[in-house]
Amino acid sequence: MNQNIELKSVWQQGHGKCISSLANREDQSTSYLIVGIDDKGELCGHDENWLIKTEQEVSNHINQYLYPFWAIESMHGCAFKRGHCLVLIIKNPDFKLFGQRDFKKNQLLW
Repeated sequence: MNQNIELKSVWQQGHGKCISSLANREDQSTSYLIVGIDDKGELCGHDENWLIKTEQEVSNHINQYLYPFWAIESMHGCAFKRGHCLVLIIKNPDFKLFGQRDFKKNQLLW
C-alpha cells in the first residue's frame, strides 16, 4: 500500500494520532486517511447514515482536538454500490503538528 494512504474500517478517536502522523510526514506534502475501507482495501459496506454520523464525529474531533485543524484540506464522503467511505485529504502544514490539544485545559493530550 502507498505510504501516504492510511485505511481504517471505522473512525475511532485514536485515529487523530494517525492524522497528525500523516501531516508531519516531511517526504509527503499530501496524505490521505480513508475511513470505511479495511486493511485489505475492501469497502466495509457502511450505509449513508454511517457516513453522515462518521463525518460529524470526525469533524467534531478535528475542531476540538487537532492542532492546527487546517492540516485537513478537505473531507469527502464517497458512495459506491457496496458501501460508503470518508476520505480526508491531509496537507503538511510546513511545521510539526504536536498532536491533539485539549483547548479547555490548554494542554496537549499526547
